[in-house]
Amino acid sequence: MYDSGDMTSALKHFLELAEIGYAPAQCRVATMYLEGRGPNKDLPAAARWMGKAAEEDLKFAQYIYALMHANGVGVPRDDRVAASWMRRAADAGFSDAMVALAQLYASGRGAPKDMALAAEWFGKAAERGDTFAQAELADLLWKGDGVTPDREKAIEWYRKAAEGGDVPAQRKLGLALLNDRRSDARAAEGTRWLKMAADRGDDQAKAALAAEPAQ
Repeated sequence: MYDSGDMTSALKHFLELAEIGYAPAQCRVATMYLEGRGPNKDLPAAARWMGKAAEEDLKFAQYIYALMHANGVGVPRDDRVAASWMRRAADAGFSDAMVALAQLYASGRGAPKDMALAAEWFGKAAERGDTFAQAELADLLWKGDGVTPDREKAIEWYRKAAEGGDVPAQRKLGLALLNDRRSDARAAEGTRWLKMAADRGDDQAKAALAAEPAQ
């Protein structure tokens, strides 16, 4: 039914399940209203059903409901409510919510600015393999923003993010290793990472390579 593309019938059956409190169906109904699949797009209805699923502790729904409040989609924009739902999703172990919560703490949006908490939540997402969080945590460690500065740990996290395909992390890792002129091996590795970032279109990596003296 749903897989066959009959969205009207799918919505009918999802609604029946949603009405009796089945959270995955509530989330699916919300998504259909949000995207206009089956029914016409109805953002307030999408927010209403996503909120019901969020109240049932469906962490994906909590994350989406937080984003809806953060962006005023189907509900009035409310950064504090957004931060509260994002915290619930993050506490439940949803990695994307951990990253988003870290960004809220870093910006002071919806919660007091707190770089230590931002670093903590980037760290939790980084440990789960999120490459963006790994790169952000590396930046904080490199600068000592919200954490004790530790450039060796920063390099470790840049390397994890770079190995995961994060191009800015590849460039930053390359620069960090090249700046350590005590080690030819590190400099050679740094050049490799810069070339990788440059090959993927990073203009700063290209400029850094061009600035290196000829061997």
